[in-house]
Amino acid sequence: MNYLSKFFMRSMILVTFVILSCSLFFTNNLTYPTHAFFSLFLSFPILLVWIWWHKKVSPRLEVWTKKQEVIFLCIYFLCFFLIQFFLFQELKVTPGWDFGELYRSALSYVNQEPIKFVAYFEYCPNNIFIYLCYIVLFKIARFFGITNLLNLLGVCNIFLIGFSIFLLFLVAKKLFSKRASYTLLFLILFFSPIFLYVPIIYTDTVSMFVPILLLYLFLQLQDASLKKQWIWIILFAIVAFVGYKLKMSCLIIVIALLIHMILTKKILLFSKITGVLLVSFFSFSFLFQHLILEDEKFHFQDNGVGELPFTHYIMMGLEDPDADHSMRRTYGGFEGADLDYTKALDPSKRKDAHIQEIKRRLHAYTPLELLTYYGNKISNTWGDGTYFAPMKISQLPVKQSFLHSYFLVDGTHFQLYLYFAQGVQYAFLILLFLSSILKRDDTSNIYLYLSIFGLFLFLLIWETRSRYLVNYIPIFLLSIVPTLDFIAKKFNKKI
Repeated sequence: MNYLSKFFMRSMILVTFVILSCSLFFTNNLTYPTHAFFSLFLSFPILLVWIWWHKKVSPRLEVWTKKQEVIFLCIYFLCFFLIQFFLFQELKVTPGWDFGELYRSALSYVNQEPIKFVAYFEYCPNNIFIYLCYIVLFKIARFFGITNLLNLLGVCNIFLIGFSIFLLFLVAKKLFSKRASYTLLFLILFFSPIFLYVPIIYTDTVSMFVPILLLYLFLQLQDASLKKQWIWIILFAIVAFVGYKLKMSCLIIVIALLIHMILTKKILLFSKITGVLLVSFFSFSFLFQHLILEDEKFHFQDNGVGELPFTHYIMMGLEDPDADHSMRRTYGGFEGADLDYTKALDPSKRKDAHIQEIKRRLHAYTPLELLTYYGNKISNTWGDGTYFAPMKISQLPVKQSFLHSYFLVDGTHFQLYLYFAQGVQYAFLILLFLSSILKRDDTSNIYLYLSIFGLFLFLLIWETRSRYLVNYIPIFLLSIVPTLDFIAKKFNKKI
């Protein structure tokens, strides 16, 4: 199996090169203009700061005692919470888009009022689980007399993001070193979506803890005794199901870990995890179907509109070249015309109609046009350092804030933020490309790169936005540690 592992790792070199190249040369950003080479120039001082921290600062932190480490983490996450809560209050928005539908529907349900757009959950059953989470939180809040439900959701979002970063620290320490774990705590502060998505309590950030938690559980079960191993495997299966219900892309890391076990010939462990996953998913899906979906008080399945099948999202991921694009291009993003097209179809005939439409669109492109289209799609997904956050927080701000001039799309100083965010993204992509080269013959942590490889393929086919990458940011950061380690060891000069 070793040759297959090396094949995957060498394929990753090509994938990361394509991502980096498309991000630099296909700059038709769908929401705001970018200046790729200016941001690329800015990425080099950012890289120097990261390398300096990993080479000079983190080694001083890794010698701390357990007590000093705990004190540091408490101070770090307290400051992290305060900064995020401040940004939440300054950048708070009136819930809109999918977040708005979920918020208003949950509020209506708890208040025992009619839900205005209950058919939404028949169209998009993938959002039912997070909707139920909203309801549970709102009911708990009502029991304790909490009235500001938006603030409650914001605090929960902050907690889940913080929990994801804490897991990143633990996993980095176990996979690499204490030095790497302190470095990643520093690096993640450069990724603005960690802060700007706090006001948007939706699956992008709510599911962030899932991929990194699954990896943490996998590392734990590998080293556990036989009896404890089963406990870790059961927890792994439960978290995988929760991730699947929150955001389907969370399963990509599960697939990557299963492939890793096959490639490393851990067949017994593979059999155990696969067996528990199958039993758990079948059992939980059965219970979810009969206890939730078929419960009459929710009205999830009696609206006659039918679900949007998976073919709808594949069709939307391939933009219609014959449509009017004079206003904007989506490059595989959400397209209202495609949604209207699907809604107008008989639910029983949607898949067949989508397949025919996908074939028509493919044939409507010339080979060069198709390559150009996918180059722009990759760039808009992977090359957007803002991860679509400015568009989300620009919708219906609750109040005016001095921060709007920097973070909203029409802000007077927005370009300053954009250059910085793009510089950070290019710095990450450069390190990712270099890591894939350095790891081409080392398959010890291949699941990190298989996850990115799988996410790349998935979003190449599926409807996409750069925000669909947000829940994998902790995995992204783990994948660049080999390059940071290599540079730190290679160069002994002061930086």
